[in-house]
Amino acid sequence: MIRVKASRRSVCPSGPDQTTRKTAFVFLRIVFRAFRAFAAFRLDMSLETVSQPQRASARSLLRSPGAVAALAVAVLTLAGWAALLAEAFRAGGGADAFLGAICRPVALERGSSAWSLASAFAASAALWIVMSVAMMLPTAAPMALAYADVAERRAAQGLRSPSPLLLIGGYLGVWAVISVAAAALQSAAGAFWPLLGVPERAAGVLAGFAIGGAGLYQFSDMKLRCLAFCRTPVSAFEAGLTERPSSALRLGVQQGVQCLGCCGATMALMLVAGTMNLLWMGVFALLNTVEKVTAGGLAPRIIGAGLILAGLGVAVSAVGFDLVWRAMVAR
Repeated sequence: MIRVKASRRSVCPSGPDQTTRKTAFVFLRIVFRAFRAFAAFRLDMSLETVSQPQRASARSLLRSPGAVAALAVAVLTLAGWAALLAEAFRAGGGADAFLGAICRPVALERGSSAWSLASAFAASAALWIVMSVAMMLPTAAPMALAYADVAERRAAQGLRSPSPLLLIGGYLGVWAVISVAAAALQSAAGAFWPLLGVPERAAGVLAGFAIGGAGLYQFSDMKLRCLAFCRTPVSAFEAGLTERPSSALRLGVQQGVQCLGCCGATMALMLVAGTMNLLWMGVFALLNTVEKVTAGGLAPRIIGAGLILAGLGVAVSAVGFDLVWRAMVAR
């Protein structure tokens, strides 16, 4: 039999317990309550105490693609960060809540059922999905609002457009698949990395190389092409949007794939370097958003240079500054 248990030698905290499994789905409960409140507001607007012009104005606003897109992004983003905060403070208070890694590798040991393993992996994947929503959806806010603008222009021409929720769903679907794959890789690493017996110093050097590699990717043609696509999605929306719901879903998937090419290196960095805590989530979410809302190549290059320097610092720190200095002097 197999038992779910976290290895103390892994770079991440222990595997998901029953409390953590409940916290992982706080995200879904918050979303449900938010939309229930939204529905209650719609119901209140139908009461006789509200004038007909007010009801008409409210209905028009709530049916506006821009309002739907903004509300969906805001509610899902806030729900994601609320769930992550709840999990972080459950694991520890004070600075540990922000610096402790929010990741739950599933290690394999004898003693428990396959159902327990599947349940633990589902909780780990759920936490990854919540983290992806909290980090990546804010960066997609300009995309959702650009889609809303295109939909409103089409409406002025008498053309119908699918709801922005389908676009957002397709975008998040890509990151959900990536999150499940990341949870699987994390669990495999948690199980097999200790067996490799990599010295702590070598592990630090590898982490530095990973950070530096993410910095170098910021200068690559693929990164810049994907970033340009994410910055200017209007042409893709105008060319691919039709009245069919599948068109919005397809455009969302397309945007998600391009966003993966733009921001996937920093997400991979969080997995490889073990920096999955609230502090670094916030930093990378901010950096990815800044990249998408600014023009030119200055922002990605500054971020890339910073990551390269940080990676160099981590690698040198792992080896030891005195040892590196003696090697340089000897030459």
